[in-house]
Amino acid sequence: MKTVKIAGAVILAIALLGAGMLYFKTKSDSQQEAPLYKGENIQPESHKVFFGSWILEHPESAEKQGFTLMPDSMASSINMATLKYKKWKIENDELVLTAISLGNHTASVFEEKYAIDSFNQRKMILEMNGREYIYKKLKKIIAEDSEKSASLSTSFEYFPAEKADTAKQEVDLESNARAKRFKTVISQEYNSSPVNFAGHYVVITWGCGSGCIEGVMVDSRNGKVYNLPTKKGYSDVGNSVEHYKNSVLLKTSFIYPAPDPNNQEAEEHFWLWNEAAKEFVHYKSESNVAI
Repeated sequence: MKTVKIAGAVILAIALLGAGMLYFKTKSDSQQEAPLYKGENIQPESHKVFFGSWILEHPESAEKQGFTLMPDSMASSINMATLKYKKWKIENDELVLTAISLGNHTASVFEEKYAIDSFNQRKMILEMNGREYIYKKLKKIIAEDSEKSASLSTSFEYFPAEKADTAKQEVDLESNARAKRFKTVISQEYNSSPVNFAGHYVVITWGCGSGCIEGVMVDSRNGKVYNLPTKKGYSDVGNSVEHYKNSVLLKTSFIYPAPDPNNQEAEEHFWLWNEAAKEFVHYKSESNVAI
């Protein structure tokens, strides 16, 4: 009887030990990192892997820094006071980030291009100028700090442009679908107006109904036509599109309908012209602005 009890105890101990080994093995296996995929021929359906907030591993700064990539192609910075990411895209196996560099007296918009070495759901390894950057994805999304965004400068002088051109090439009305529809007004306004935006462009607007203004801008160097960043349509009350020849910042305003014309408010949007990508980048919004 004693022998049976001892044998039973030994069997139980072995069973428990085996269960424990199985538990630790399973736990260890689950903690193993998923395989990394090479950043080659990245298909559009794989872009969703990049959605989320990413933190740079072992940054030079003690504060965690990185960026958030949203499904709508918008991006934002994490703990970066002088660099604001605004957009992102995957292009030719590269992660392209549109950013705004904020200096003491001036700011500029540019693109950062990282070669994607490898990636998975939790980690990506990027390369730029021979340097490797390892990012880890957070479990939660870190949104842009609204208070810091509210404090961003909207001074036109803060975003200088190159010296304005004086000579103008003939407008290329075939370069833009909207230009083909409004040939007369665009040609007349372009020929009679000086360069008035971002050093090289002529901004042209026209009415599109009650309380609505739309427009384009023409590159004086080659006549190419680009759309303005219309959002809700512009109001014809006050200065609805503000721009200057020596600045890359453009402001659009939408005036809220109000029964009292002396007590009106506007929604203002500030845009930066990205000369390299030939597109407007949304910089900042302000609502309920008294006018």
